Amino acid sequence: MRISYSRYSTYRICPQQYKLQYVDRLPTPRAVALEFGTAMHSALKLMHDPSRIRVPSVEELIDAFAKAWSPVPPEGAEADWRMWFEEGVKVLRRYQAEHAEREEGRHTIDAER
Repeated sequence: MRISYSRYSTYRICPQQYKLQYVDRLPTPRAVALEFGTAMHSALKLMHDPSRIRVPSVEELIDAFAKAWSPVPPEGAEADWRMWFEEGVKVLRRYQAEHAEREEGRHTIDAER
């Protein structure tokens, strides 16, 4: 059995939570911050994709972010859900504006998988 730091930490904090989450596999609520990170990672992966010849447009980055973003918010997080999405769009606009010119003509050799 593979033990990750998350599993170990969960067990140390609460053995019952570990059992429910990893042994019984009860679904756990999705954290908005984790959803944001996953969607942002998808968009930035596109920005630095070694197979791309040109730097993606801001619209392409936002599209990748939106496709990775779950359309259904976690229960009770509806207000935060929209705010996090809008913040992600702002971050991507700023990131693309700051990095597009610098990245033009450069090619990423490899990226994290």
